[in-house]
This record gives sequence, structure tokens and C-alpha cells, in this order.
Amino acid sequence: MFKKNIGDENNKKLFNFYFFIVISLCFAINPEIVKNHNSPYFYGESETEELDEAKDKALSNLSSHISITVSSTFENYAKEQNGNVTESCESIINTYSIISLRNLKPYQKPTSNGWYVLYYIHRDSLNIIYNERVNLIGDMYYQACEMEKIANLSGALQQYYYCLILMDSVPYSDIDFKGDNLRIQVPSAIRRILNNIEFVYEGDKKPQEDQRFVNFGVYYNNLPVSKLDFYYIEKNEEYKTVAKDGRAICQLTGASVNYTNLEIKIQYSFSSERSQYTIVDQLWRAVNRKRFPENQKKIDLKKERKKEKIKSNNPNEYKISDYTFFVENPDSCEIQENLLQTTANLLDALSSKKFSNIEKNKSFEEKLNSILKYNHPQLIDTYYPVIINKTYEGWELRRIPIYCNYPSLNKQTTEYAIFDFDEEGILIDINFSVFDQLYKTYVFENSNKEDKQHKQIIIKFIEKYRTAFLNRDIETIETIFADEAVIIVGKIKKAEKQMKDYQYQKINNDQPDINYIKMTKGQYLNRQKRIFSNQQDIHLGFNTFKIIRKSRECNIYGISMRQQYKSTGYADEGHLFLLIDFEEDEPMIYVRSWQPQEWRDDQLIELGNFRVLGK
Repeated sequence: MFKKNIGDENNKKLFNFYFFIVISLCFAINPEIVKNHNSPYFYGESETEELDEAKDKALSNLSSHISITVSSTFENYAKEQNGNVTESCESIINTYSIISLRNLKPYQKPTSNGWYVLYYIHRDSLNIIYNERVNLIGDMYYQACEMEKIANLSGALQQYYYCLILMDSVPYSDIDFKGDNLRIQVPSAIRRILNNIEFVYEGDKKPQEDQRFVNFGVYYNNLPVSKLDFYYIEKNEEYKTVAKDGRAICQLTGASVNYTNLEIKIQYSFSSERSQYTIVDQLWRAVNRKRFPENQKKIDLKKERKKEKIKSNNPNEYKISDYTFFVENPDSCEIQENLLQTTANLLDALSSKKFSNIEKNKSFEEKLNSILKYNHPQLIDTYYPVIINKTYEGWELRRIPIYCNYPSLNKQTTEYAIFDFDEEGILIDINFSVFDQLYKTYVFENSNKEDKQHKQIIIKFIEKYRTAFLNRDIETIETIFADEAVIIVGKIKKAEKQMKDYQYQKINNDQPDINYIKMTKGQYLNRQKRIFSNQQDIHLGFNTFKIIRKSRECNIYGISMRQQYKSTGYADEGHLFLLIDFEEDEPMIYVRSWQPQEWRDDQLIELGNFRVLGK
């Protein structure tokens, strides 16, 4: 084993590898030379009646030949697992054969028994395949670091842990990334996160004698976490929940309401999500999976940390019905008392599940009923620090925490409701937020007035988009896509030069040729209707989020997100890109690109891939 720098001479070696493949395609080779004892080739051969079967068996035999030869390289991993060295190594090598070795052109000829097939690869070319895996590790590590910076700890832990899985499939003692040895840095990063997460008990609510909602503040290095998946133990069973924007709620029932402490396990391996990453899934049982006992914590439920109280008679504090609102930006809205009264009425309606006391239209009432039906919301608080902002339609009141439950997914989460009002203070919409940090980054900290307004619209756009999926609201999804919208999903099918008003262009050779499976807006909506009707629960979330403007002269924006979708019986994760055009009367999505299981930055479709025709 030896040290490997990510990216070292990568282009040169890739050229050599593909040059070898081209030479293999152009010139026939004598099988006896390949199979010679002193041959520089790995090979696998097979002879069967059917050609496809012969190819599969020959490729499998090639993997076995490689694994037997290089098994000493992976010996440490197999020993740690108390497993068979050759079997472990062959499982690892198979992950390369499925992806990389299939690029090879076999030697094949008909025989009296059917077909003879020989796959072969030069020994030097094997290192190129290893280096491709190393590059994936570097990309995932970079993304993990970026997620950790914004306290998206679920995303960071998942990517760090999958790096560990991938690193055990390459034969280098050191893997260098910008001066860091990832074999040391990655497990250290996981321990750093687990050791610096703090759960703070902040009281609870008992709506019934046998029901208790326990409230936690969740912090990382003294800052609120953006996202953290964890389990809490009740009656010897694990229940999954999510801390979001520094807040988590755990529901206890029956005799458990008397717990004086609560055991939790922070999720770091994401084993149930591994099938979303083909390579990780293939390697899962072949490599040594490290354990981190630092993920287990016991939270004392006897000592409640009281939140800092606002001084009595504070002019920014409003007592309405059973609720107390503290407006953090009190000078922003001249009709804020009207907005707070309407908000209190809506909270009463959500709690009682009766909407007779609020002003509404038919479509809004349908949306409220969908929130009740599909998200099972419950109000936990009576004290709400809120922010009221001016929007392009009127006003918004942000960050009302609501406990939501998705039973078939065994998932509980704290969502933050955003209430939208028109200029007169009439309630017109309700949506669930993405990340609080997102709003701060793109709106509060933005000094450019026009850009700030556009990015506020985009964030609300995405909040509406996300809520539409949570509510199975196909009508809303239909309104936010332009009629000529291009929907790109799935796997590469064929190249196409142009997408109506937006021309796609590859930035580098690693990117896919346009297009994947291309759908019209109608086809996409019909497919989505079928998905909605067949699922008991659906949850949609994002791990990363980036907004880029095309240029100062062009009001076209690209939104890049790492989307996590989970429904009853199905889950996937990948890169979602939306192109939104503000040039028209209403902003619309004109391009939606979905790249499942993709994490390499140089392969992602983003705004730079599109040239606006006529601009």
C-alpha cells in the first residue's frame, strides 16, 4: 500500500487508460499472450452456448483473477472482519467490474460449443480504476466539509461515513486531500461532530396523561444545528426523529411519560440509505464498517434549561389567545398586530382541526386539510419568537414550529411553518421552510436590493415546491412549471442539441450529454400523480442549497440542491437543479434536472451549462 494524492497526474493516467481501451478496440490480441505466465495482463475467460452468458462469466472470472492477485493489498481489511481474504477482496473488486471493467472490449469467437470470450486488462491500468474511486472519495469529503460548515450534520456524517466505506476499497495506505490524510481525517471528523453535539432539555408538554412531547435545543459548537437525524429509545424500541434549525421534539407515550432521562443514538452510518449509492451498497458487506460509540448519549429530563425570558411589558411581546409572540424585528410592519391575530386564529384552527374561524378561500382550505391529512401536525409551543418580513405579495411571518409525523417512514420531524399575507393582512398561504440558515445567507445578509428580492422569491418558491410534495399538491406543482418546461430525470439516453429557449452545453467531458429521460410538463405531472396516489407517506428534504444568478443583466437564476426523497417503500437522493426565469410576468421553472445518486461536482448539471438563446 502507498500514499495517493487525489488528482495527482489524474488526467495523464486517465488518458493512458482510455488509450489502452482504444488500442484494445482496434487490434485483436492473441489469447495465449494474455494468458502467458509472465503476461502483464489480468484476464478472465469463459465458453458457453450463449454469447451474453459467456461475457458475464468471463467478466466475473476477470474480477476473481484480479482479486486473487491483489488480495494481499486488502488483507488488513479482511483480517479486521475475521473474514476470508479472497472473498472480501473479490467483493471489493466486483464493484469496479460493474462500473469500470465493462468499458473493456472482450476478445470473442464462435466455437463448436457456442462462444468463447476473453476479458483482459493491463496491470498498470488497474491503478487508474483505483484512482477513479479515490476521486469519488475526495468529492464526497469536500461536500461533507461544506455541510459541516453550515451545521447540516446529517449530510456531513452521511458523506463522511460513506467516505470510510469507499476508502476501504482502495489499496493506498494514505489518501491525501489538500494536505489532509483522509484515512485519519475522516474518522476524526465523525468523532468531532459526535462529541460536540449538545442536546439541551428545554421542557415538555403533556396534552394527555399518557402523551408527552419532550423539547430539546440541539447545538453544534454552541450554534443551532441545521439538521441532525437521531433515534430515541422508548420501551426498548428506536424511534427516528430529526433536529432542525436547533430544535427537536420526541414523543413519549404510556408509561414512558415518566422517564427521567432519555437515551438517544445519533445516526452516522445511514445504513438504510446506502442503496441510494450503488457503490456504497455493493461494498457495505465487503469492507470493515467502523463503529463510533460516541453517538450514544443520555439526556437528563429532570433539569430543564429555562429559555431566556423577555422582560415583562416588553413592547415587542404580544399575548393573543393562548399564545405569546415575540417579534424579533418589530419595526418591519405597521400591521403586525393584525398578522399576529390571524396567526393565532390559524394556530387554533390547526390545533382543533376546524377552520371555521379563519378567513380563507376554497383552495387554501384544501391546502390546510392536506397538511392535516399527510403531515399529522401537532402544536407543541405557546411561546413563539417570530420574524415579519415584507414580500413581493405583502407580508410573511416566519418560524412557527410544528411537530409532524410520518408513521410508515418511522420518521418524526420539527417543521417550521411560514405564513403569507397580502398587503391588507389577509392570510393567503402556508408553507414549510427549508433551512433557517438559507434565509439568513441569501436574504438578510444580501445588500443588493433587486438580488435580495429575487432570492427571497426563490426561497419562498422552493418552500412552496417542497410543501406541494409533502401535501401531494399536484395543482401547485403545475402552476410553478412553465408550459414549455423541460424535465430531465433518470439515465442518459441520447444527445440533443437544444432545449427550446435554453441551450445546454457541456462544461467538461465528465458531464452527461443532454439529455437524460426527457419529459414534457404534462408527462412529468402525470407520473407524479401516480406516485402521489400510491404512497402512504412522503417526505422531501434538502441537504445542500445554492443560488446563482446568470449575470447582472439577466434575471435568470439557477438553484442547485442535494435532494432527499423518501416515501413508503421507496427512497432516493441526488442532485436537483432548477432554472428559474424572472424575465416574464411571473417567475417560472423552465428547466428541472434530476441526477440520482450523483455527488461529483464536475458531473453535475448547473446554471453554467445553459446558454439563454437570444440573450
